[in-house]
Amino acid sequence: MSRPASVRKRLASKQPQCALFLALGNVAAAEIAGHAGYDVLLIDHEHSPYDFENALHCMNAARGTSAETWVRIPGNDQAYVKRILDCGADGIMCPMVNSAEDAARLVSYCRYAPRGVRGFAPTVCRYNSYGYRREEYTKRIDQDLAIMVQVETQAAVDNAAAIAAVEGVDIVFIGPADLSASLGVPGQFDHPRLAEACARVESATRKAGKILGTMAMPGQDVGALLARGYDLIITGVDLALMRAGMEGQTKSFRQALSGGQRGAA
Repeated sequence: MSRPASVRKRLASKQPQCALFLALGNVAAAEIAGHAGYDVLLIDHEHSPYDFENALHCMNAARGTSAETWVRIPGNDQAYVKRILDCGADGIMCPMVNSAEDAARLVSYCRYAPRGVRGFAPTVCRYNSYGYRREEYTKRIDQDLAIMVQVETQAAVDNAAAIAAVEGVDIVFIGPADLSASLGVPGQFDHPRLAEACARVESATRKAGKILGTMAMPGQDVGALLARGYDLIITGVDLALMRAGMEGQTKSFRQALSGGQRGAA
C-alpha cells in the first residue's frame, strides 16, 4: 500500500487542513480524534502537563487513523526537539518565535547534518520503527516533516518578513491569544490593533510563499479564515470540546427538570 501524501505536501498544494489540539493526554481521545477526520492532531506540550512517554502512546493510538501527530513543544530547545522527533512526531510547532534567528535555530534542530544539527540514532528510536524503516524515514523526512513557527508577540510581528523568509520554515502560525495580550488587548479578538498586526503577518507570509496557520477562536467563522488565505486551521481543543459537551448535557438536564418534564412517582 502506498503512503498517502503528507500534510506538509497537501498544504504545499493548497489543500486546507484541519487540526485539533490534544490537551487531555488521553489515548482514547487521540484515537477518536483521528477517526473523526482531523488531518493533524497537535499534542500540546506547551500548556499541558504531559511527557514524552504519553506523547508516544498518543502517537501510537492515532497511527491506525489517517491523522498525522504533531507536537507543540514548550520552547525552542534542541534537546526537546530531538527527543520528540525521535518519538515519531510528524511535525513541530514552536511557540514564541520572535526573530529570524529563532526560526533558523528551530529548523537546524529538526534537520540532520549537513542541513542541521539533529542527532542521528537510526536503530533505537520509534520514528523509524526502531530501525526496521530507517531507510524509508531518512529518505522522506526532509519532504514530509512540517516545521511551524508561532508569531504571537509584537516583536514577532515586526520581524514577520524575516521569520517567514527563513529556509525550512513551512508554516507561519498566528497565535491570536498571546498576540492580543502582547498588543495590550488580551482576549479582544476583534480589536483593530490585533487585526492590523495579523494583516501584516499575513502579507509577509504570502510574499515569502509560506503557509498561513491560525486557531479559530470561539465564534470565529472558519470560512472567513479560509477566505483570507489560511490553510492550516486549528478548530478546537479536545479538553474544550469535552467541557462543552458535558456543559450542554447538564444544562439540558436542568432545563428539562425545571420545565416539569418528570413523570409521577
